Amino acid sequence: MIVLKVKRSQNHWLLFIPIWLMTGFALGTETLMGPVRWLADTSQRMGWPKSSEKGLVIFMMITLVAVSFWISLWFIRNISASKKRHVRLGIPLLLLLVSFGSLYFWLDPRNVNISSPLADMTTADAQYTFGSFPDKDKLQRLKDEGFTAVISLLHPAVVPFEPKLLEDEKRTTAEVGIELIHLPLLPWVGGNQDSLEKLKALVETGKGKYYVHCYLGKDRINIAKRIIENTKEGVKINAQRAEAGMRDIRDVVYFERGKIYPLEGEVFVTPYPTDEEFFAYILNGSIKKVVSLMDPEKERDVSWIKRERNALEEYRVPFEVFPVTSVKYNPQRVLRLAHKIKSYPKPVLVHGFSSPSYRTEAFIAAFRYDLPPLAPSLFDSRMEGGKVQIIAPNIAIGPRPTGPEFGSYLHRRGIRNFAYLGEPDSAEARRDRQITQEAGYSWQIFPPYSASDELYDSLAEGGPWFLYGPYLSSIQEKLTDHLRSSLVRRIDAKKARATREGEKNIPAVFRNFVKSAIPSGRLVILLGPFLLLYTALGAAWAGRLRMKKVQVAYTRKIFHFYIFTMAGILHLTGGLPAVVLFGVIASGCVFYALLQGDNHPFYEAMARPKDAPHRSFFIIVPLATTAVGGLLSSLFFRQFAYLGYFVGGWGDAVGEPVGAKWGNLRYKVPSLLGVSATRSLEGSFAVLIAGSLVAFLGLSAVGTPFSQAVYVALACGTAGAIVEAISTHGMDNLTIQIAAAGMAYLLLG
Repeated sequence: MIVLKVKRSQNHWLLFIPIWLMTGFALGTETLMGPVRWLADTSQRMGWPKSSEKGLVIFMMITLVAVSFWISLWFIRNISASKKRHVRLGIPLLLLLVSFGSLYFWLDPRNVNISSPLADMTTADAQYTFGSFPDKDKLQRLKDEGFTAVISLLHPAVVPFEPKLLEDEKRTTAEVGIELIHLPLLPWVGGNQDSLEKLKALVETGKGKYYVHCYLGKDRINIAKRIIENTKEGVKINAQRAEAGMRDIRDVVYFERGKIYPLEGEVFVTPYPTDEEFFAYILNGSIKKVVSLMDPEKERDVSWIKRERNALEEYRVPFEVFPVTSVKYNPQRVLRLAHKIKSYPKPVLVHGFSSPSYRTEAFIAAFRYDLPPLAPSLFDSRMEGGKVQIIAPNIAIGPRPTGPEFGSYLHRRGIRNFAYLGEPDSAEARRDRQITQEAGYSWQIFPPYSASDELYDSLAEGGPWFLYGPYLSSIQEKLTDHLRSSLVRRIDAKKARATREGEKNIPAVFRNFVKSAIPSGRLVILLGPFLLLYTALGAAWAGRLRMKKVQVAYTRKIFHFYIFTMAGILHLTGGLPAVVLFGVIASGCVFYALLQGDNHPFYEAMARPKDAPHRSFFIIVPLATTAVGGLLSSLFFRQFAYLGYFVGGWGDAVGEPVGAKWGNLRYKVPSLLGVSATRSLEGSFAVLIAGSLVAFLGLSAVGTPFSQAVYVALACGTAGAIVEAISTHGMDNLTIQIAAAGMAYLLLG
C-alpha cells in the first residue's frame, strides 16, 4: 500500500512540467494582452523613458514565471491531496481548456471576433458588403450569392497572421473561382494612399458585387466603408455593415494625450488623437465631423493641423479648423463655435492638442452654459496686485488692475467688460473710467448700495466680466452663491429639455445598453477560461483558509475583495462586456458551492454562522445585489462604474473584519428574514478609509490630476461608508457601488 501511494504521488509530480507550461502559457497570454499593453499605453501617456518601460516589462515577465511556478505547485499539491475525482481530473482539464483558449486566440484569430454571419450580412442589391476573413465555405457561399470579387485589406507587414492568411486566401479564391482584389491597408493612419486611390477608382468604375474584409472585420473595413460612401453617391451598401466590430469613443475615458469629455448631443471633446486613435475611433465612420481648436498661425500647430487635414481628407472625414488662441483670446468666438457645433450632424469630435487645456476648458464651458467663457488656465499667472479667480464661466474677480493690465493682461485673456464695486466719485473710479473708455472697453460702476439680485442677474449674463473694487469682498460670498444658483438653473433647464426629448428614446437606450453589455466571442474564448481559473483559485484559497479555522468574516471578505478588484480592472481594460462575462463565471462558481452545501470548503468560507438558518439566502442576496449594482452603475455612470467596484470591494471587505475584531460602538441595521444584524462605527470608518484609498488609486491610474483625485476619492469613500452604515443587511453591495460611482459622476461627469 505504501509503495502504491508513493507511486501515485510520483505520477502526480510528473504532471508538474505540463501543468507549469499550460499555466505559464495562459497567464503569459493574459499578461501580454492586459498588464503589458496597459503598461505600454501608460508609459507613452506619461512620457516615461524607454529604459523604465523595458525594466518594468522584464520585472513583469520574471514575476509571471515565479507566479506560474507557485500556482503550478499549488495545483500539484491539490491533485495529490484530493480524494475527489472531479478535482483530480478537473484541474488538468481546466488548464488544458485555458491553454487551448489561448492557442485558439494566437493561431486562429479569424474566429475570435467575426462581425456578423453571412446569412445576416448579404442583401440582394448590395454592391458592397463587409465582414471578416472568409474561409473556403464562406467564399463558396459568396460566389453562389452572386459576388464577383473579394476585396482583401490584409497587409503582409501585419505578422505573423496576415501573410499566412493572405496566401490561404489566394489559394482558396482560385479554387472557388472568385476574383481576389488585394488592397492592403496598414492598421494605422499612414502608408495607405496607393490602396485608397485604387479603392476609389474601383468604386467609380466597378460594376460588380464585392465582399470587403480585413482581419477581424473591425477598423479597416469601417474605413473602407467610409471611403466607398464618400466617393460615389448612390452606391448600395449592405445595411449589415461593419458596425459590429466598430470601436466606440463612448467606451473610453482617456486618449493618450488626455481626458475625453462627452458633452450632451454626441459631442466629444478630446486631445489630439494618436494615429491608432484616429484609426480606431474616427476614421471608421463613427464620427461625422472633426473640429480642431489648434491655431494655424502658430508654428508648432501648423504641422499637426496639416497632418490631420491630409489624413482626414484622404479618408473623407469632414474637417474644420476653428482656432482658439491665447493671443487676444476671444470668448464670443468660442461661444459662436459652440452654437455652430450644436447644429452639426453628430457625433462631432472637438479637440485641442492636450486635454484639459485652455482651449478645451473654454469650449466645454461655452457649450454647457451658453455663456462667453473664460479659460481658467489662462489666469494661472498673477496680476501685480494678486491672483485672479474665476467664479463663473463668464466672471473673473481680482485686484484693481494697473493701467497697462487692463489691456496687456485682462484684454488678452478675453475680458472686455469691467465692473467697479466702489464709490462713483473716487479718484481711482475716475481714472479707471478714463482708461477703459479710451481703450474702447465697457466699464460700469456699481456702488455698494446697489447690490441686489437684479445686479447679480445682470452680471450672470453676457460678459465676460472682470469685477474689482474696494467693496468686492463685502458682496463676494453672496454674489458667488447667486451665480452658482444661476448656473444650476441653467443646467437643470437644459437637463429638463434633454429629459423630455429623451423620454421617447428610453426603450432604445436600454436596448443599446443590453447590446453593449453582451460579451463577444473574442472575449468568451480569450478571457473565459482564464477568468474561470482565476475565480476557481480564489474560491479554493478562501475555502482552504476556512478549513484552517480562519473566521468567515475574513474568508468571505477575502473572496469579496478578490472578485471586486478584478471586476474593476476588467471594467477599465475590457469594458462592460468583460465584467458581465466575469460576473457569469463567478456566479457559476458560487452556485456550485451552494449546490455542495454544508461542509464544502468554499461554501463554509462564504456562509456566516450567524445567518443560520438562512446561510444560503445571505450568499444569494449579496450575489444578486452585486450584479444589479454593477449593471445600474454602468447604465447611469458608465465611465465611473469601476470606482463602484473598487470602493465596494475594498471598503466593504475591510469593514466587516475591522468591525468583527475592534467594533465596540455597535448598532443594529435592518435585515431580511428576521436575521439579527449589527454594524459598528469602527467598521464604517474602515470602509471610508479603504474606499477613499482605492478610489484615489483608481482615479490616478486613469490620469486624474492629483488634487482632483484626492477630493473625489474622499467623497467616493465617504459616500460608500455612509450608505454601508445604513443599508439593509445583504444590500450594501448594491448601495455602495451606486453611491461611489454616482458621487464621481456628480463631481467629474
